Amino acid sequence: MPVERWWPADPSANRRFSHFSIETYFFLNRLTLSAGTDKGNMEINMTQQVISFTSFGNIINGKLQSSAVPARGLDPSTGEALWEVPVARKEDLDEAVSAANKAFPEWAATLWKQRQNSLSKLREALLTHQEEMAALLMKEAGKPRVFANLEVEHAANFMAFYAKAELPVEIVVQDDTELRITERITPIGVVGAICPWNFPLVLAVGKIGAALVTGNCVIAKPSPYTPYSVLKLAEIAMGILPPGVFQAINGDETLGPLLVEHPGIGKISFTGSTATGKRIMESASRTLKNITLELGGNNATIVCPDIDIASVAPQIALGAFFNSGQVCVASKRIYVHQDIYSEFLETMTAVVKSWKVGPVAEQDVMLGPVQNQRQYEIVRDFYEDCRHKGYIFATGKEGAITGTGYLLQPAIIDNPPDASRVVMEEPFGPIVSILSWTTEEEVITRVNDTLSGLGGSINSFEKPLPQGYFSGHKESGVGGEWGVRGMHSYCKVQVIYHYKADVAKIATHNGKTHTTSNDKDTFPVARTTASQVNQATSEKPGVLKTIPSAAIPVDIEAGTQYAAVTKHHHDGFHFEVLAVPLPSLGPSDVLVRLSASGVCGTDIALAAGKISPYRTTLGHEGVGRVVKLGSALTPEQVPLGLRVGVGWIRDVCGHCAMCMTEGGEERCLKQLHSGRAVDGTFAQYTVVPYRYLMPIPELLRDEEVAPILCGGVTVYKALKISGVTPGRWILISGAGGGVGALGIQYAKAMGFRVVASDIGSEKRKFCTGLGAEVYVDCTQESLKEAIDKVTDSSGVSAAIVVAGSVQAYQASLETLGPFGTLICVGIPPPADLIQFHPLQFIDMGIRIIGSIVGTRVDVLEALSFVSKGAVVPVVQMQKLKDLDEICHKIKTGEVKLAIKTPSSHGILVTNTKQTSVRTPRFTLKKPFVHFSQAFDSIAALMPTILTLNGAGGNAHETPAENPSGKKVPHPPTNSKDPGSPLTLPPGFTREIFDKFIAAAREIVREQNVTLITDAAQLFHEHYTDPSKAHDMHNVVEKTYFVASAVLCPRDVKDVQDIMRLCNEFEMPVWPFSIGRNTGYGGAAPRVPGSIALDLGKNMNKILEVNVEGAFALVEPGVTFFDLHEYIVKNNLRDKLWVDVPDVGGGSIIGNAIERGVGYTPYGDHWMMHCGMEVVLPSGELVRTGMGALPVPSRPHHEGLRPDQVPGNRAWQLFNYGFGPYNDGIFSQSNLGIVTKMGVWLMPNPGGYQAYLITLPKDEDLHKALDIIRPLRLQMVLQNVPTLRHILLDAAVSGNKKSYTDKEGPLNDEELDAIAKKMKLGRWNFYGAVYGPELVRNVLWSTIKEAFSTIEGAQFILPEETKDHPVLQTRNGTLQGIPSLDELAWVNWVPNGAHLFFSPIAKITGDDGMLQYSMTKKRCTEAGIDFIGTFTIGMREMHHIVCIVFDRYNKEKRDRAHWLIRTLIQDAAENGWGEYRTHLALMDQIADTYCFNDNAQRKLNETIKNALDPKGILAPGKNGVWPSNYDREAWRTPSDFRKETGTSLIHFHGSFLAYIAPSYRLLPEAKGLDILNDAVDASLWPLTLALYQPWSPLMGPPIENTQPIMQEIEEASQTTRVIDGYAFPGDPGTDTRFAWINFMHQEAAILDILTRTPGLAKMIREEGPETIPKEQRVLFPAMFDVSSRWPPIALIHDDADAMVGIDQSEGVAKKLESAGVTILFERVAGKHHGFNVREISGDVDLDVQGGDDQGFYDGLRRILEFLDRAAFQA
Repeated sequence: MPVERWWPADPSANRRFSHFSIETYFFLNRLTLSAGTDKGNMEINMTQQVISFTSFGNIINGKLQSSAVPARGLDPSTGEALWEVPVARKEDLDEAVSAANKAFPEWAATLWKQRQNSLSKLREALLTHQEEMAALLMKEAGKPRVFANLEVEHAANFMAFYAKAELPVEIVVQDDTELRITERITPIGVVGAICPWNFPLVLAVGKIGAALVTGNCVIAKPSPYTPYSVLKLAEIAMGILPPGVFQAINGDETLGPLLVEHPGIGKISFTGSTATGKRIMESASRTLKNITLELGGNNATIVCPDIDIASVAPQIALGAFFNSGQVCVASKRIYVHQDIYSEFLETMTAVVKSWKVGPVAEQDVMLGPVQNQRQYEIVRDFYEDCRHKGYIFATGKEGAITGTGYLLQPAIIDNPPDASRVVMEEPFGPIVSILSWTTEEEVITRVNDTLSGLGGSINSFEKPLPQGYFSGHKESGVGGEWGVRGMHSYCKVQVIYHYKADVAKIATHNGKTHTTSNDKDTFPVARTTASQVNQATSEKPGVLKTIPSAAIPVDIEAGTQYAAVTKHHHDGFHFEVLAVPLPSLGPSDVLVRLSASGVCGTDIALAAGKISPYRTTLGHEGVGRVVKLGSALTPEQVPLGLRVGVGWIRDVCGHCAMCMTEGGEERCLKQLHSGRAVDGTFAQYTVVPYRYLMPIPELLRDEEVAPILCGGVTVYKALKISGVTPGRWILISGAGGGVGALGIQYAKAMGFRVVASDIGSEKRKFCTGLGAEVYVDCTQESLKEAIDKVTDSSGVSAAIVVAGSVQAYQASLETLGPFGTLICVGIPPPADLIQFHPLQFIDMGIRIIGSIVGTRVDVLEALSFVSKGAVVPVVQMQKLKDLDEICHKIKTGEVKLAIKTPSSHGILVTNTKQTSVRTPRFTLKKPFVHFSQAFDSIAALMPTILTLNGAGGNAHETPAENPSGKKVPHPPTNSKDPGSPLTLPPGFTREIFDKFIAAAREIVREQNVTLITDAAQLFHEHYTDPSKAHDMHNVVEKTYFVASAVLCPRDVKDVQDIMRLCNEFEMPVWPFSIGRNTGYGGAAPRVPGSIALDLGKNMNKILEVNVEGAFALVEPGVTFFDLHEYIVKNNLRDKLWVDVPDVGGGSIIGNAIERGVGYTPYGDHWMMHCGMEVVLPSGELVRTGMGALPVPSRPHHEGLRPDQVPGNRAWQLFNYGFGPYNDGIFSQSNLGIVTKMGVWLMPNPGGYQAYLITLPKDEDLHKALDIIRPLRLQMVLQNVPTLRHILLDAAVSGNKKSYTDKEGPLNDEELDAIAKKMKLGRWNFYGAVYGPELVRNVLWSTIKEAFSTIEGAQFILPEETKDHPVLQTRNGTLQGIPSLDELAWVNWVPNGAHLFFSPIAKITGDDGMLQYSMTKKRCTEAGIDFIGTFTIGMREMHHIVCIVFDRYNKEKRDRAHWLIRTLIQDAAENGWGEYRTHLALMDQIADTYCFNDNAQRKLNETIKNALDPKGILAPGKNGVWPSNYDREAWRTPSDFRKETGTSLIHFHGSFLAYIAPSYRLLPEAKGLDILNDAVDASLWPLTLALYQPWSPLMGPPIENTQPIMQEIEEASQTTRVIDGYAFPGDPGTDTRFAWINFMHQEAAILDILTRTPGLAKMIREEGPETIPKEQRVLFPAMFDVSSRWPPIALIHDDADAMVGIDQSEGVAKKLESAGVTILFERVAGKHHGFNVREISGDVDLDVQGGDDQGFYDGLRRILEFLDRAAFQA
């Protein structure tokens, strides 16, 4: 293809772009510039259509529409407001969608060529207005005139392409004598096109043209920043296209979500950011829309060394800066070969500098503004980031141009680090990075190191064309557009099977022939023979035959069924059981064999002719199973035997106004209802269309399901749409009937307070027994007065009237409070009317809504309450022949619902006069269940029984009891109500929790309360978007440390009120500032189910920055970035610096009170705080230090709250005040909530120099620390320096895969290779000197002299090199400039998460080397790379070990957990303690600080109990538990194994393992090993008995096990329900039993844990290598040193009930030297420290010999059970 210039042909004009010496173009055809003037005020007549370019409207159904509240765009060049545009609301969108769906059938039926002709006409009309459209683009998008014209032309070129493109409408896949298969291409329907602001016209046309030509109707939503050109295009199209085919509507930020979720739209095409694309994908999933997402890119251009620089550099400059860099495929990262790097950079810089930047109205402008303020600020932030980090701006121009527009100078960043933000992220503005490369392999790896994948280029830039498919990879998009392939995305495919021969004959021939279609609405009709038609039914249609009630069941093959048919006579009607023909199946129908059906008043009304039309077979509450499929369906689509429900709604048309309206499905105007338009469920069989099939859970019985399909879902839906907040009062009028009874239960389960009303006092006990708090007998008292009494005259928030009485409606209306809702369910006689005056609604804000049944989704939601026992339908059995009697009872009000079982001709009836509610179905009379199953049944059983502590409490669960009366975790349950918290707080029921939340909402308001009800909410897992409810870097299960709700106080008063409320309810509360404390637990609470208190969302003000005193006063939500930016914006950087940690997004208060550090001389953040304001657990407010002294000039009586009173002038100057110094008790504590804190700022030192010293050898660590200690004590080292391991720097610069393919830990040679590649040492020392140049020079020379004694040490300054990206980052950090760069090391492994192991040690070479060697060894054992740093304090050092693991890999997570727990133990044995830790490890570390019988902990607990007697504030934080909590019960998962892991289970050659605590019940049991000193009984909420009667490996069984079983059963006093099985339990210990019978080989699985008799003696005397080979096969983990985990030995002594060996040290050491991990040993009654180990439960044992794999799978399950599941009960 010949290349054409994009610039003007005028030579004089061409001189303005003299650097473009080659033929370059952007996109497609030649651009012809117009010399005309701006025609913005011109009106043009075109096909009798007047087009104004100064007024704009939404185009809906062929009409221009305005809006009540218009908006205005802004000219980004000048900041001036543009013309008014309407802002569409939901009603406008609904109208547009309705018009599009109305227009669609006719437009889709239009011939392809006709649609193309329409596009050609639209193209011509557009070009007629080219000048005016270009003027709009100049104004709205800020495009220079030449580029605005180019965009109009390119839009026309898109239309030209679609006007000529061909798409085969039908493809023949197969065509032979028997079968023809064709694929038909059909349009989707209505397309929503969401268009961007960077190319508002051309990118919109790319969507609109493809949608229109393929037969779709399209609704275009332009960006609210650039609405004008798209609206005007749609207005032009009004004269060409039929109404509703192409519409355009402008809106605000609410319109996009409405468009995406609208049920009447079949496809969304979106161009925009990745973040928005993800939200669209999530929203579109709710209606399963077809979507195309063209998202952000970060395109790279590679420049090779053999190019003509003078020709290529201008092209690439254009590709980088075209449209001021606001192009998704712009060259944002330019990689230039190092041989030509300097020359290329110089040439490209000269080109860019020659361009004029300015308002687009000026002459010769090449680059216009950034389009909008938001993007302008984003791009400016990139400039600021580069400037702060010292990157080189090759253009020499660094930012904004003065003026009113969003103008920025183009910037070229010279060779920034690969990990820098400007390289890794897409700026989408006039800033690009140029980087050098050397080898192809290297540059390709670097280019692809990005989450995006939109495009790339070599020696040029990307120029996409309409005829080419445009699609993103990775996070750059889903699907694609443009070209013929892109047109397919606007179509769907129908597959048609046309059988040419006899269907039956074909079926006989191959047994597989069928018809199918993947279009849910269109099915082909297969040819059917006459014999098949005759076979389908043996009776003439419509002929009824009476049969006796005792007749035998009818077979489906006979073609008849039983049905209760309505018979009319002069007295009314009755039902008669008849034999009738089976219903015929359509191609997409299924035949359902009914097992139950219900009866309700609607059936009676239909039979009586009060509702017409109706069928002779009524019924609409059926349950059954699929027995036959229509010809278009396959068993893969609908399995035979599938259990389904049949409700009132049998089908929906999908096209009427109701179906097209969200929430209107159940009111489909076609009324395809059971018993009304189609035969109902009073029959043996019924037909259900495939597209409205409703699968029903197997767990529920028929009699529980059927009532919910009508009455239950009706009242549930009414409650669901009421809009009432849980905890509020609602009224159920007619509560004594069947629907009302269900309504009470649903309301209670959903957290509402219920007033029940009906007629008759006999219903009081029934209603209150179901959960109503108040019952009102309307015959005895006024309903309004009764409700006023219980609500303090506030009224109810909603009244649901299920009674069919106008009096009930009248009375209920009067009970509503302000903004209450009357929900109509019951239907009074048509002549009965309710009396009201409009003022009743106007004054009170009352609304009335109607509710009728519900959708399939509503039914399943309603059934979920039944499956959890929260709603229990009450039923009775009746006979089918008694249907007339039942109907009579319904008419008289005795019965509302009935259920029949056709197989027995019986009916189950709901009895409204029953006075008690039956118990939940799960309770069995038999108190004990004996299982006889293979071992893998444990795996199936345990996940159900052993759930997380407190996870998902049942609405009616009794809180966990403990003999001591202390708080313990919630008992395990696998049921919870919808809307209940994922984890309930300890001691809470659902009802109490709901009351707390209702009160909390009154304090902080609705928008500041978030309930955590589903694990799906736990998706926030990145530092920049932190979770507020769970641990983002979880080491135990993600759902363990989880809050029940998050409250966001608005101010200090809210915090005080919340604390008082928590005291009232004894609610545990866990405060946090922001939640970015990753590695230590983030925002997650120590006690699952606690309330999370998010202080940072609203309390984030910088209250004061004082230059004279060099301090700031801040609130908890102020980050290091915030304070730094405040100082910079207020031009205070020359006076004050902020000390910052490695990552600057955290809270200043949070980091200080957790005793975190920074790296300037002010690096000890706790030391640098001064003065705190604290809310105590009681809600009382205190100020510490000088803050306790009030300001005389502002006494409290002036009307200020205490927290609003200004602080003493010396509050932030003098820490101590008078008397005891209190601040320390609020550091790392649970004694108060810090709401304000002073922080000392570092005065600008007058000079600064960062440096790096590289140390080449691993052993240099020893000498370096001995050098550092005196320099630090003498303050030669002024700041907090760091001595970093090579892998920490390597991980900041790239992930592990970028260095090696090795999975395991790297060895010395591999580490040396990385160090060499990075030009670093094995250890790297980062520091800085501060002060005037003379002072800095003296300090630097002293430091260099000291470190020069280390051979090979190198000294590097940041300004001398660009090869060390970490040095560039530290250069900012050490002078108080925050960044996020160091987040990168977490990505060392995929799905990176981390823990910090952080022991404190003396600054000596001996301590450092010992600590490093120990830690590195343990890391190697765990299969984890050592990544660490020594952070040097004044006299000590923090050894920060970064344990990085894959958070989504359970095995690797467990390894990390094992590693840190083992390191804590190792450290304690050496006298080292950690200064800070993760939630899961707090108790373990607190246990190590145990001087003088834990005297410090006792002191802390004494203070805790005094200040917080109810123990509400952060119980368990850092091991400090209040007296009302059972410390041992709250040990975290794995923490229960004090001494050992897997050895908790023990077999001694006989038969039984019996785990504490209930071993005390069987002290004399023969053959039973009782581990009475192996396990602390109080730590086990579970007792598990594993019984094995016989095994060749385990010796003879006990002759009679029945006495033992009997003792266990008799020991239990209570019965608890677990997943349908009753297990006896000891109320004192909450014990659970499961009795498992193991047979034959499974027994050996258990035996392997402790060896066979005599094995210990063999190990003791001769060593493991002498064990016979045939026995070694059983113990592969012990001998296979090549296995993935280190080999494991469980050492066992036959003579001792404990697992141990006398004098085992020698044997154990011998085994350890062979690489064997000793899990447990015992020496003279004491556990030898060096080999008491815990291991992960996920042990993988490789089989070395011919044993069944299931044998080892069973062993793995045992280990998983012990290590993972047991304590979680």
